[in-house]
Amino acid sequence: MTQYYVQGGSVVGMSIITIFFVAMLFAAWKAPNWVEELGQAALVAGILWFLIGANQAFADINEVGYISNMSKKALYIWLKIQSTSIMYGVAVYILSLVIRSVQKLRV
Repeated sequence: MTQYYVQGGSVVGMSIITIFFVAMLFAAWKAPNWVEELGQAALVAGILWFLIGANQAFADINEVGYISNMSKKALYIWLKIQSTSIMYGVAVYILSLVIRSVQKLRV
């Protein structure tokens, strides 16, 4: 599990999403109206971190000027690893929707 956390773009990006996740869990207890917004923030953070990584990858490709067969494989591996941040953000967002739905049922 930790390998995905470390590989998911960077430790900084995944940590930011985790901070939103913990804040969302705390908000579920203290400030229920913020749960969905914090889930959305985690989703946006995951997408942003993917785009930052994509920008860096495309800058490197532009600097080299071409993509060899070996570079294509590396690009596919990068895409798989980098998409972890988006999947983590989506998972936090889905969890926020579930928590929000349960809270609405209790009211």
